[in-house]
Amino acid sequence: VYIMLGANGLWMDDKTFKEGYQTFLSAVKEQYPDAVIYLQSILPVTTDAHLTSETADNEVIRNFNRIVQELARTNGVYYLDVGHALMDENGVLPKEASPLDGMHLTPEYYNKWFD
Repeated sequence: VYIMLGANGLWMDDKTFKEGYQTFLSAVKEQYPDAVIYLQSILPVTTDAHLTSETADNEVIRNFNRIVQELARTNGVYYLDVGHALMDENGVLPKEASPLDGMHLTPEYYNKWFD
C-alpha cells in the first residue's frame, strides 16, 4: 500500500497533521494487517507556488516530511523520499515540473515520480 498524504493539509499545525496521519495509518494497518506499507514524502513545490495557494511552502513540507518519517519508523513501515527525485539543486520543484500552479506535476514529472 502506497500512501501520500499532506499536500492539501499544509495549513495544519504539526500536532493536527501527525494525529490525522496516524489515525489514517492505523486504520490501514488494521484493515490490511499483512500489507507492506510505504509512506511517500510530500512533494516539494515551486518557489512561486504560493501565488496559487498561500499554504504551499517548502519549509512546511520539509517539516511534515520529518513527521512522516517518524511515523514510518514508529509504525514499522517504509518511508519513500519521492520528493527528492523531483527537486532541483535548491530543494524545490523546478518551474518546468509544474508551470501552472507550482504544485501539480506535468506528465513528464509524474513519470519521474513513478520511476
